[in-house]
Amino acid sequence: MSRLIRRRRSLRNPWRDDFGSTTRTSGQLDVGGSSQGRLERRWDRDWFAITLETGSSYRVDLKGKSLLDPHLRLRDSRGQILADIDDTPTSLDPSVQFKVLQGGRFYLDVGSYQGAFRGSYTLSSQELTAAEPKPPPQRTFSSLDGYGRVNAKGAFEGLLNRSLQDQAPLGGELWNLDLIGAPEAWATNANGPGATGKGVTIAVVDTGIDYNHIEFKGRIGAGYDFVDGDSIAEDSNGHGTHVAGTIAAAKDGRGITGIAHDATIMPIRVLDEDGAGYLSDVIRGVRWATNNGADVINLSLGGTGYSQAMADAIRHASRRGTVVVMAAGNEGGASPEYPAAHAIDHGIAVGAVQRDGRLANFSNRAGWQPLDYVTAPGVDITSTLPGNRYGRYSGTSMAAPHVAGVAGLLKSHNSMLSSSAIEDLITGTTQGRRTTQGNQAGAQRAGERSLSSQMITLDNIDSLSADVFDDPLIGSLSGNNKRRQATTRIIRRRIRRDQGKYAAVDNFTSLDSGEHLFASVDFNNAPGSDQRDLLRNLLANNHFDYFELDQAVQLDVIHA
Repeated sequence: MSRLIRRRRSLRNPWRDDFGSTTRTSGQLDVGGSSQGRLERRWDRDWFAITLETGSSYRVDLKGKSLLDPHLRLRDSRGQILADIDDTPTSLDPSVQFKVLQGGRFYLDVGSYQGAFRGSYTLSSQELTAAEPKPPPQRTFSSLDGYGRVNAKGAFEGLLNRSLQDQAPLGGELWNLDLIGAPEAWATNANGPGATGKGVTIAVVDTGIDYNHIEFKGRIGAGYDFVDGDSIAEDSNGHGTHVAGTIAAAKDGRGITGIAHDATIMPIRVLDEDGAGYLSDVIRGVRWATNNGADVINLSLGGTGYSQAMADAIRHASRRGTVVVMAAGNEGGASPEYPAAHAIDHGIAVGAVQRDGRLANFSNRAGWQPLDYVTAPGVDITSTLPGNRYGRYSGTSMAAPHVAGVAGLLKSHNSMLSSSAIEDLITGTTQGRRTTQGNQAGAQRAGERSLSSQMITLDNIDSLSADVFDDPLIGSLSGNNKRRQATTRIIRRRIRRDQGKYAAVDNFTSLDSGEHLFASVDFNNAPGSDQRDLLRNLLANNHFDYFELDQAVQLDVIHA
């Protein structure tokens, strides 16, 4: 008996994709040209390679013909998403303008909203005519307030190379947003909402966040609690919740409004209910935030002293494109405490100003060595507190989140901006300073002491003039320069407070901190020759390997 054998029919693909969705199978789009395509089925995506030049600005438009609600993504040479664009304020057709910081091959990824639609489309690109560039800003660093007060409006004018219209002041409890030009940044798009922080993740490395606060509904992302060792970084202190509110409280007409009010908050808890913690947890928190996609990290904490591991963590964040914003500290000192002092290499240090723009008495100053230091409102700032409450706090902890919010706005407007580009925009477009005549005169006098920022050694000691020693000197036995500067500032305050506990021999006061020997040397009443001889003897006998002027004393004079 014979059996009927049928040949199994081969299954053919019922549709043919006109453009692939990988770097190898993409189509090609020329600058100034257009291409038509079709999404043949749901979830289909078409890619187009395009070559763009460094420093040039481009516009890309995606218009649906029969395709409803098209969706556009911009990808780098490896296919990683740089921008994700859905609708314009007036149309379902997406459009994007951007400036290329590093030229090369990019990809335009065409799809539909949630992969729901099929149909035809037109994709086009054009190079924008460059406007007459503005002259580069004159970045004048001051030992008092660094580069001045953060200016969101100015930062966007620098980014867009055009002026922005002034907006009606918010007033009331939102005076601080007016002071930094936040409403103008929100209105960067004349046809609709401008920068809002949408698509950006901002990490708050602090005491945690109140997850249930109404101002953060739906915008708290993944985080971690390094104090308790779990994934819920709940706030039992209030500090972190207050910081987060300034950054990203909802713009909903109630309570307060955050600067980047559409941003996602990443809560990282490294401080306990008393606001205390370990440097190791802060370092881990910075690295966790960086490795888990934070665009901006806010550190409203300090007092740790120099740490190479902390410096490495901040450097790692910066190289990954993450902007690290750090509070300068509240000791009224001559320079920022750590980790803000790391802004000499990476990140931004932030001091505090009051309503009239003057530097707050408690705020640590910028110091004599230029670093990325700006100021922001930090006195009587109203923000969120646990339990759906609000309250006023003061401190550089309150100033830092203003700058973190502005960084988030810039990143949300252009996701391709590097951390250094954002730092340059913020420090290069600051607002004018308000200083008294006495401050200016004091700063001039202190600035004339050219050797105050130099290391004093046996080689240059004879070149020192007597007027260099108008203020006390501080010296340290060992440790690198950054560690010594940070620690001696703390020790100096202890000497002033408990001077009777330490032996004074001639003009030499010393104490043993347990790790290093520190000294305060008072030359106010000594002739110049005696000053040099004493220093020479101390250095030659290996008592100390360097001395430097007590900057805190100098700044006390400036502030008076």
